[in-house]
Amino acid sequence: MQWCSHNNTIDVEGRFEVFMLDDKVTPSGGIVDAFGRLRISDAFTVFDSQHRYEDNNRWSTANTVNTSITHNPNTSSLSLTVDDQANSEIIRETKKIFYYQPGKSLLVMNTFAMNPAKSGLRQRIGYFNDQNGIFLEVDDTTAYLVLRSYSTGSVQENRIAQTDWNIDRFDGTQFSSIQKKYDVRSDGIDAIDFTKSQIFWLDIEWLGVGDVRCGFVDGGALKTAHIFHNQNISDDTYMTTACLPLRYEITNKTNTASSSTLKQICSTVVSEGGFNPDRRAPTISHGRDINQTYTLASVGTFYNLATFRLTADHLDAILIPERISVMGDSNTNYQFKIVKDATFGTSLTYTASEDPALEYSITNTTVSGGNVIDSGFIETKGEVSLTGLQLFQQLERYLQVGGTYDRGTYTLAISPGSNSAKAAGHMKWLRVV
Repeated sequence: MQWCSHNNTIDVEGRFEVFMLDDKVTPSGGIVDAFGRLRISDAFTVFDSQHRYEDNNRWSTANTVNTSITHNPNTSSLSLTVDDQANSEIIRETKKIFYYQPGKSLLVMNTFAMNPAKSGLRQRIGYFNDQNGIFLEVDDTTAYLVLRSYSTGSVQENRIAQTDWNIDRFDGTQFSSIQKKYDVRSDGIDAIDFTKSQIFWLDIEWLGVGDVRCGFVDGGALKTAHIFHNQNISDDTYMTTACLPLRYEITNKTNTASSSTLKQICSTVVSEGGFNPDRRAPTISHGRDINQTYTLASVGTFYNLATFRLTADHLDAILIPERISVMGDSNTNYQFKIVKDATFGTSLTYTASEDPALEYSITNTTVSGGNVIDSGFIETKGEVSLTGLQLFQQLERYLQVGGTYDRGTYTLAISPGSNSAKAAGHMKWLRVV
């Protein structure tokens, strides 16, 4: 519980974060999650992103000409820079969509430092894509908190200007100056300066109709700026889904007076109250059966056993690997690997899965390049199966199909220990969204 006090009494201008109901004291504010549970250490990190040594491989970039992205190793950040020309733009979005579990509070944090606000420039940071989400926006010289929704079949935005934030305007006129005077944990933010490094946070109580809280971290405390109330207001969901990516944007709507830079620093997504994906969700398994073994021509070359990707109209679906099974059918050893975004010697032909979100290819072709997620070996005429803890728990945060700007591919590839060896293999996916 927290309150503002002065000389051991509750000041009339104090900010209360407790209230009485039926002789019970109920905590509220930033010390509880989106479902009212006290924030304790029972939290599961679904995603985190730092840029200590390089631009990490967890983000997709969509940008126009006349832009640049510079890694700053000394500050572990990226400088997203657009020139002064209209339509110059950089969009940075995570390659994966984050799995929101109904009944769990989803806490999102992004750190940033914006370019000084100016006419023609728009900057955005938050948890959103082209259709849905929540974000902080500085458009021209006005700051907004925005809830974007595609529930009606077209994009609708509820844009709340800083002067209308319903909890704390962070401009010294509502609560902020009081916090600065009385809050013993912090010097307080009088008027927030978005050109200085800030931690923007939001938490989601979705279930289709819950609240969304947005704010900034001050002195280690989550201070709320605005709450989007959604229950008992609409006859439908307030946005299509809470399974979304993180995103940073900087855009010139018109010509501007000079170039502009938005600094992308660090991000995290946390499931509060634990995290336990539903293993009863539908599963799909595809690959080469025992009667479809692939004759692998050459030692030391990797070949495609099965490649998977999302269908074009399901780019926000989430599929997580539950099992891979690989078998060598010749008197030799093998090496297998799972590769993200491999290069193929021949163009792939895809087959529709029974699940409309997934398609796969068993085209005979070589595999090279890409990001190797995992690898292993198979003894002569042996078989390996990675299941449960071996695969699901280790790779669920990395080996996930999903993402607006990163359709991507995942390939189960194999290399023989002798020429003309045969192999088969399957990959099983769990469809959670």
